[in-house]
Amino acid sequence: MLIKTKNLKPDIHFFNMLMKKYMRWRHVEKAKEIVALLGNYNLTPNIMTWGILALGANKWTDADKLLREMDALGMT
Repeated sequence: MLIKTKNLKPDIHFFNMLMKKYMRWRHVEKAKEIVALLGNYNLTPNIMTWGILALGANKWTDADKLLREMDALGMT
């Protein structure tokens, strides 16, 4: 990944913008993969992250899973 080779320290806003781009292209699974990368940089999802993920919740089961994940992390 270019971030590591250039020794950059991205913040949560960088990842949120990247996720938003994937959502705009309707690549929901790619956007979800970005959330898994947050732990590699000691970042936690914020309210904007969850809002972006909510754009991809087209079914009730997706929305329910998203709400459970938010609850597990203590988000309200």
